[in-house]
Amino acid sequence: MRYIKLNEEEIQQLVSMELATISQPLRNRIKCLLMSHKGAKVKELCLYFDVVPKTIYEWFDLWDKGGCIGILHKPGTGRKAKLKDIPLEVIEDLVKKHPRNLNGVIAELIENYSLTISIRTLHRYIKKVEFHMA
Repeated sequence: MRYIKLNEEEIQQLVSMELATISQPLRNRIKCLLMSHKGAKVKELCLYFDVVPKTIYEWFDLWDKGGCIGILHKPGTGRKAKLKDIPLEVIEDLVKKHPRNLNGVIAELIENYSLTISIRTLHRYIKKVEFHMA
């Protein structure tokens, strides 16, 4: 069984980080470390945070390797935007060209950029950038 042992200064740092952040995943990692310090077992932590044991051990490893900095969310993680390499004007022109049927926009994106996306993804992107249709 693996536990995290913290000193008073580390506990204070984690508590202040927990209060200062709006990131739920970071708060979960912090709370997990604090609970482990108080004696919670990995199985209990898995049930509490609804994760597999591997995740708990990864959080422990992040703490062991980097302390407070190690548990922070790393930039560049997560799914990359599919439409980021296509100029906004091009997509706007395609939407103006096919205003009632986004399948035409998708067909041109496939043909010109070898990019396959769903209508739902395209619709979310259009909503996000708020095209001003004339």
